[in-house]
Amino acid sequence: TFYWTDHFGLLQWSSWHKLNSYSFMKRTALIVGINNYAENPLTAPENDAREMERVLKNHANGSRNFDCELLISGVNRVHQDRLKEKMLVHFKLDVEICLFFFAGHGISNDLGTYLLTQDGGYYDEGVSMYELFHLAQNSPAKEVILILDCCMSGDIAAYIANERAIMRPGLTIISSAGKDGKAVESGGNGVFTSRLIDALEGGAADAMGRVSMASVYNYVDKILSIREQRPVFKTHIKEMITVRRAKPRIDLDILKELPDLFPSKDYNFPLDKSYERTEEEHKEAHVKIFSKLQKLNRESLIKPHPQEDMYFAAVEEGSCHLTPLGKYYWEMALKELIY
Repeated sequence: TFYWTDHFGLLQWSSWHKLNSYSFMKRTALIVGINNYAENPLTAPENDAREMERVLKNHANGSRNFDCELLISGVNRVHQDRLKEKMLVHFKLDVEICLFFFAGHGISNDLGTYLLTQDGGYYDEGVSMYELFHLAQNSPAKEVILILDCCMSGDIAAYIANERAIMRPGLTIISSAGKDGKAVESGGNGVFTSRLIDALEGGAADAMGRVSMASVYNYVDKILSIREQRPVFKTHIKEMITVRRAKPRIDLDILKELPDLFPSKDYNFPLDKSYERTEEEHKEAHVKIFSKLQKLNRESLIKPHPQEDMYFAAVEEGSCHLTPLGKYYWEMALKELIY
């Protein structure tokens, strides 16, 4: 049998073969959840892992997103050698996005911080933050995303700072707690992962439904800001990659009409009583247009002037114009990038 050697140990030929056979996939996610520890068992990680698989597998419209591999303690024994072998295969894939999610115990000793596996013991805990960072740094994937929901998970960011390590382009790390922080469970799920799922399902989406890891962090951090648990975010990216498409907050056909409604980015759209249905002077064609303008206003893409409300801008013969965000979507529509 042929073996491939790495600093972790030996990887069998069967895994090397799997590595090559899966290299055609665009996006892959290795999702790990460990409840069944011999000491201090948990209740949330397996539920969190299943929820992450559910939300990452498909976009909101049902189209395929990530190819997910689920590794949970209730089905598989998540031992150190098994997890490391899975990680070695996963991080070697030449794909668009390589995502790794871990929910379980995080533990530290004098040598560092570790993702604790089921067979972990003193000074042989599981996967170290150094090993995880090494794999992420050297992955051929265009983008690598690490999501850690465990105590002390923020230590990976501290490790980068302490070692003065330079994150590779395309690497994003989001952890549930700081270097010495605790990850909290509530109602059978991790508090951090629950908010993460909300963000991916649309809470962190832009008007087109696009969710990036930066918007995910912004959403999660705001919600958890009133709790002691605060997430940590580190990234080195050149462009915002859409990690998932949620349901658009506004009909995309309306966004596509922006250049028709506003002939230029600085155009002031004149309003009058004919646009407001409650007025005697209303015209049905204008009322339909006004309905679209109101939806654009609710998403902060247009702003009435000089009035502060769209209704009064119509009945008092004001106008409306594109906001800076509206101008961005106007350009997107002009370049036919709304889809």
